[in-house]
Amino acid sequence: MGLGVIWGGYHFYKIGWTYLYGFSVPKIAGILLVLIGVFHLTITLKNRNKKSANDYLICGKCLETYLRTTLKSDVCPKCSNKLEELHGFYERNPELKSIRKT
Repeated sequence: MGLGVIWGGYHFYKIGWTYLYGFSVPKIAGILLVLIGVFHLTITLKNRNKKSANDYLICGKCLETYLRTTLKSDVCPKCSNKLEELHGFYERNPELKSIRKT
């Protein structure tokens, strides 16, 4: 979407748009569209590699966390315990809050 806005802004700047509903539109609008597109593209690229808590699993025994995509099964590689979803883990196990790793 960001690339489309950049292309539209560049195209608008080069060709211009003399009248829109009877009003003249300055070429600065094309520059603003390009800047909006660059901003949108930057935000998209910056946030594309962020992982949520739903992407992680945690071992209830050793409290190690693992990325879901790096594991072959839902078993802890260290202690062979079943892994749980990280999201909501400490709400389900409040006794482990005091010893969790930071």
